[in-house]
Formats: sequence, C-alpha cells, structure tokens
Amino acid sequence: MRDIGDLTLDRLEKIRDFLVQELGGAIERRRKFQTELPAHRQVSRIMSYGRTACFTIRKSNDDAMKQLQRGMERLQLIASIALYDTFLRTKYHDFVYLGSILAEEDSERVTFSFEVTCHVSHFVTAYKELLGHFEANDDAAINDFDLNFRTVQPIPLTVAESVAYRGRLVGPCSIDIEIEKPFTRMTRRLRTSELLKLISQAVHHQPIIVSDFESNDETAETLEYFARVNDTGRLSLDDFELDTENAERFTIQH
Repeated sequence: MRDIGDLTLDRLEKIRDFLVQELGGAIERRRKFQTELPAHRQVSRIMSYGRTACFTIRKSNDDAMKQLQRGMERLQLIASIALYDTFLRTKYHDFVYLGSILAEEDSERVTFSFEVTCHVSHFVTAYKELLGHFEANDDAAINDFDLNFRTVQPIPLTVAESVAYRGRLVGPCSIDIEIEKPFTRMTRRLRTSELLKLISQAVHHQPIIVSDFESNDETAETLEYFARVNDTGRLSLDDFELDTENAERFTIQH
C-alpha cells in the first residue's frame, strides 16, 4: 500500500485492469474446462479407475520423499475436484468411495497410483477425465485451475488398498472428506455406501461387529453373501447390480 499510495488515479486504474485480467483468467479457464465435462450416465455397476495411471519417483533424487508426498497429495486433490463436480452436477451429496494408494518399490524407484472405486458413475468418470487432463498438461495445469471450493479439514492420506472415504457437501463451496467409521448397524436394506464399507473391512480382514441388528430377508442375503466370501476368498464387484435411478440401491447377483 505504501508503494502505490502516491500513484495517480489513472495509474491505479491501469494496475487494477492488469490484475483483473491476470487473476480473472485462471477462473475463466477453470469455468470453461468444467463446463466441458459432461454429465455422465449412471451405470448399473460399481466402477474403478486409477490403478493403471502410475507415477514414478527415482530414489536418487535428493527430495524423493517430498516428491512422493506431493504426488500423493496431487492425486487426492484431483479426486477432490471430481468429488466436488459430482456434488454440483448430480443428486449425490453424501456417499462413500474406496480409495487405494498403491505403491511398488524396487532398488531404483517407487511407482505409485491412486485408484477410486465407487457406485456413483459420475465421480469415477470425472476422476478419469481429470487425471488424464492433468497428466497431459503436467502440474502447472493445477495452477490454472481455480478450485472454487475448500475442504473443511485436511484430506487424510493412507497408503493402503480400499480405504473407505466419506465425501460430503457441507456448504455451497465446502466439502468434507474423511475416513469412514466401520460398519456397525444392519437394520434395513443396506445402502451401496454401506456395502462399500463392508467391502473395505473384508479387504482388510477386519472383524465385522454389528451392534444394532434386525433380521429380515435383506440382511440375511447380505450375511449369506459375505459368508460365501469368507469361505471362498472370492469377492467381485460384478456380483452387485446398481439401480440406475438410485445408485445407493443394489441387488446381489447369484
């Protein structure tokens, strides 16, 4: 303020016009890019994407660990953008997705990826498109992409497979992403978000302790399915068919 306090009004107007042009450009580019993302049709299966989109860090780099951390945070950020876009464009404003930070290591490098698995088709497809966009345009593209939203708290990063994350729209421009609590209630037909929590616990071999239970045909069918998983060690996302009008409803395919 001291530097510009003595400038003439004409000079101040030119500075203002310059700042509006420079800062406003990033917002317009973000808006233009987001309008080009189509609204995606809800399909009848649980989708996954991200395992094949790998990033490699050489251990010989002086700041290899910092690069690895930045890369993981970047992938979570892209998933957050896809999540927010889903909140804006669909009726799904509170749902669970599985996030898998996968890392493979050899003597020279570490290769990692971030895969999302979710029943809301728009979220997975938007993540795929955004990941491809930023991969093609490198990290600089994020600087031109005005996020226009904030997270309520830092996004948790866990290097594990099939971690159950809950994403919620908690305000017009605010979202919350947290690791979901274990499944404990089975009193009605399960929502698909609850099914994903069960799958996450099954993948991690966590005991499922139900504190509130109601016996009915739906809960019996679910228990029978996971009993078969326990006996055979086989679990497939193709065993579940989603209602295309409401992705939180599913049926088990026998």
